[in-house]
Amino acid sequence: MQGFTQNLSWYKCLGGTLDQDSIVMHLHKAGNSYEGVYYYNTTQQPVSFTGNDTSVPGKIQLMAYVPDAEQYETFLVTVDQDNANGEWKKTPAAEALKFTATTIKDARLTSFDYIYTQGGSVLMPAWKASSAANFSAASIWPAGSNRKADFIKQVIRKTVDKKAVSEDVGALLLKEKKAFIRDYKKEYAGEPESNLKEHPYSYNMEVVKSITVVYQSPAILSLAYASYAYTGGAHGNHGTTYINLNLKAQSRLRLNTVVTPGAKPVLGKLLAKYFRLSHKLAPDASLKENGLFEASITPTDNFYLTGKGIGFVYTPYEIGPYAMGEIDIFIPYTELSKYLQPGFGQLIK
Repeated sequence: MQGFTQNLSWYKCLGGTLDQDSIVMHLHKAGNSYEGVYYYNTTQQPVSFTGNDTSVPGKIQLMAYVPDAEQYETFLVTVDQDNANGEWKKTPAAEALKFTATTIKDARLTSFDYIYTQGGSVLMPAWKASSAANFSAASIWPAGSNRKADFIKQVIRKTVDKKAVSEDVGALLLKEKKAFIRDYKKEYAGEPESNLKEHPYSYNMEVVKSITVVYQSPAILSLAYASYAYTGGAHGNHGTTYINLNLKAQSRLRLNTVVTPGAKPVLGKLLAKYFRLSHKLAPDASLKENGLFEASITPTDNFYLTGKGIGFVYTPYEIGPYAMGEIDIFIPYTELSKYLQPGFGQLIK
């Protein structure tokens, strides 16, 4: 089993250009895997990506799925201490465009480490096809210690373990990993060997979790707490919960602190409008006939914030079938200018 480590994991906030466009990338490395978001500064609508190391040292490949276009974008990038350079393709067959970025060094922004752990257990070590359980978890963690950093640490701490008091996130992730492996061994300790050999995949388990940066400014921090769990059955379950922080007041940003009460009916209409736009539907197209469970969309408390818009995210089965995955509907603040709470409006100026 591997303990938590920092030399195999890091977080970089990169600013640069993709062809002629200014972008920001929040890049998180855990072992040989990568995840995060990038966005164009003109819109600040996050595009999520995952990736892996390539066979070339220092070179990584990132793949970003764009639901609106139902296509994958690719980055092939070389990363060193403070720089990232490479190419980006809108589609596999498209012309490669130049991507270049450097670490954003702004004393007003919080510096983060990225803490990572992984481990697992097999039920029958002597058998190659043995059932196994695998666990991996990672989280950002403020590098310093001051009032703002301590506030963020407490939020992350409680997100990982509601009972935690003062532990660092690394200790909490190790504790969770050990409990997962212990419970797995205990659950199948008395299982007949014949069952384990006849249906090995039925006893596999996997848990993957991460807390990553979606957006950061001197005033706002938006985090994504993503989790995936497979404990048997046809498929695993996954979802992302978002955490939004007012760094100036050291408080959580809830929907009622972002928009006024009068925004609720407007939000419903805007959610339907931007769902239709992202799925290339006619303005009056039926939502139910195009995949959703209901004819309307209700605002959710699960949202992320950027400097130019708010994204409402619905987990699988919440408003649509599993096959639709997570549904992310981004609404620019320009559509909500009359309904933003005055205090929140000051945070995005």
